[in-house]
Amino acid sequence: MRRFSAVLPFVFLALLPLALAEINPKLNCVSVTVSPLDASNPNAAINVNLTFHNGCGKDITAVGFHLHPSAGTDWSIGWDFANLLGQPEERRQNNDILHADATMSQEVARNSAQQGKIRASAAYVVFMDCTSVGDAQLITQVVRYRRDQIAIYEQQEEMLAEVVDRDHARTFLSENHDDLKGINKMLLKELRTRVEQLTPSQWTEFIQERQAHAKRLVSTFETHSVVTLPAS
Repeated sequence: MRRFSAVLPFVFLALLPLALAEINPKLNCVSVTVSPLDASNPNAAINVNLTFHNGCGKDITAVGFHLHPSAGTDWSIGWDFANLLGQPEERRQNNDILHADATMSQEVARNSAQQGKIRASAAYVVFMDCTSVGDAQLITQVVRYRRDQIAIYEQQEEMLAEVVDRDHARTFLSENHDDLKGINKMLLKELRTRVEQLTPSQWTEFIQERQAHAKRLVSTFETHSVVTLPAS
């Protein structure tokens, strides 16, 4: 799951009954509460738990909140779940988007131990149908991130096409590739290790799986980067 500190935020309100879910939801259809962590948690002094519920009547692919401490400066945090839509169904069982009527919890770091009690309010919501409500500027940041991911996974497709043949892969992987973006730098390291560990048939299967994964993510981010911004 992608986390945006300061750039993309989250919220806490009274839970709305599903019967009140709207076809054209308002920002407060996502309810949120902030609570301290259990005292036995090693992060109890520096983190709080953010719990939010989707009462909007449709699935959410990104959500953000403003956090308001009793002392100190407000800040924002958010999550984009769109990449999960490009994962095989079996991999999404314990890590998925925020479905309608679902509840999710996330640990959030305090900016300062002296902040006191923290409350939260919804900043924005992006839905599965690519409509949105809330802060248009923050939603635009979500869209920009998703468009950046398209470029990253298109580059990944190009890289993987170069290494289908294991003998050619060894040559390709021995070269410098300073132009690689984001997670493709980590993938390059993984490929350099795997090419010496796998048999030719295992290598082919591995690369084909990665190619299918990259293709799904390109399609996913292309679809979910066309977001209708809320009316001003």
